[in-house]
Amino acid sequence: MNRIKYLFCLLVVCSFDHASAQIFGGTPPSVKWKVVHSVPANIIYPPGLDSEAREVAFLVTALSKTTLRTIGDQQKPIDIVFHNLTTIPNGYVQLAPFRSEFQLTPEQNSFDLGSLPWYQTLAIHEYRHVQQYNNFRVGLSKAFYILFGQDGLAFANSLSVPNWLFEGDAVFQETLVSQQGRGRLPLFLAGFESLWVSEKNYSWMKLRNGSYRDFTPNWYPLGYMLVAYGREKYGSNFWDKTAREAAAFKGLFYPLQNSIKRNAGVTFDTFRVKAMNYFRDQLPEDAFTSEPAMYGKKMPHFVADELFPQFTDSNHLVFLNSSYRLPPEFVLQQTGSEKLTRIKFQAVVLDQTFTYRNHKIVYTAYEPDLRWGWRDYSVLRIIDVDTKKDIRLLGKTKYFSPDISPDGKSVVAVNMARTGKSSLDIVDIQSGKILRQIPNPDMLIYTYPKFFSEEQLVTAVRNKKGQMGLMRVDILSGNQQLLVDWSMEPLGFISVENSRIYFTRTFNEHDQGFCWQDGQIYQMNDEASAGNYQLSGGIWEINLE
Repeated sequence: MNRIKYLFCLLVVCSFDHASAQIFGGTPPSVKWKVVHSVPANIIYPPGLDSEAREVAFLVTALSKTTLRTIGDQQKPIDIVFHNLTTIPNGYVQLAPFRSEFQLTPEQNSFDLGSLPWYQTLAIHEYRHVQQYNNFRVGLSKAFYILFGQDGLAFANSLSVPNWLFEGDAVFQETLVSQQGRGRLPLFLAGFESLWVSEKNYSWMKLRNGSYRDFTPNWYPLGYMLVAYGREKYGSNFWDKTAREAAAFKGLFYPLQNSIKRNAGVTFDTFRVKAMNYFRDQLPEDAFTSEPAMYGKKMPHFVADELFPQFTDSNHLVFLNSSYRLPPEFVLQQTGSEKLTRIKFQAVVLDQTFTYRNHKIVYTAYEPDLRWGWRDYSVLRIIDVDTKKDIRLLGKTKYFSPDISPDGKSVVAVNMARTGKSSLDIVDIQSGKILRQIPNPDMLIYTYPKFFSEEQLVTAVRNKKGQMGLMRVDILSGNQQLLVDWSMEPLGFISVENSRIYFTRTFNEHDQGFCWQDGQIYQMNDEASAGNYQLSGGIWEINLE
């Protein structure tokens, strides 16, 4: 019997590519928890998040009545725990013990996860995982649960239901019940679109498992395409039957592939090819002959991500170079040359945004708390390009997307408070002293602020409805002026050059570059690329004439 237990434990360890227990150290005991009770979930949260807790309770109650039938009919309550001391935007559902944990600091990049209030997106996505686990306790998986508890259920489900189905189904729920969801965001499928137009016909196993040599999107977009196609082709209850048969190990070996063959009438290989072709065929014809497509076709392997390019002068660019061979590094490149000169390796970051001005680079770095596992920080760091020194400006902060003032004496950054409120802080670049905190009476979420002048800022903003706009803010008075009207279309990646504001906005199901100047908005030439992001003024001058 002991040998059987040993072998089972060994199988559990080997079956997970990522396993995690409860966070060591947890939350400081000074946090006094509160609870909102509902039938499907108990929301456990710190003080100051009462309205968010009530809204999440309402959302999961509504989801338990509207989307449960597409995955089964079993509903069991769960505890949902809010964490507001972290800087990592994340959430998960886990067995042993059965719970969900929400990390409530939103991401700056709205093209990645959307602009809905972050706790709403978490509730919609993570509660789908709750519904999955509640209804995957069937057949042989149920036998594992009876014998070994929740650990046994987790083991059986990981063997029978792949992660692409778990996450693809949850992303589909985001898209189904909200005004956004990643299925509506162009950036979400842009990786696959780039592979298609570049004629990178990778094998299923390479797309499924990833590569250290070539760029491959992860299992979220892969799973979304397969799940969405299954529902479109075979009906809204296709995955209800298919996924639960797989969780029950009906067919024992390769249970999901066998279940798809029974319920779709085609082999899994045929199903996945048709699913991906369904999305590939929606691309316009000129996408396959565009200049970006030609560039992709001639590149045999992934080289590097080149992020946030900015001119240091008329002949040089600085940007963040991120390859599979080296840690991300700030580099300098002369225009027309392929040679890169390293300035400094980047510290560990959550948000790769940085700004260059006056021979200095400012960015924010991730720092864990030395004692508490559910508390970490995002701190301002300044690199002197001439001396290569990388100095931390402030500690124990939650700052994001910094920008250096035109005179080089201060930095503006988004400050995310533990209550979920954001502010724009002006920080002295020498002492780290907060010079001014701009009022935020409308409870907006600020992203990517930039100095428009010494007296004014421009920033992308999200409101409580999830709408986004472009706003100019007076530093001294705090007065705000909306330059681009509210819309559910994400907006961000702002840069300023010669009184022109460059930004990216989703438009006609595509992330396109725009320029604001003197009250007029110009659309940039996109050349049929998968998307235009992180525009730099000097690169686009010709397109404004």
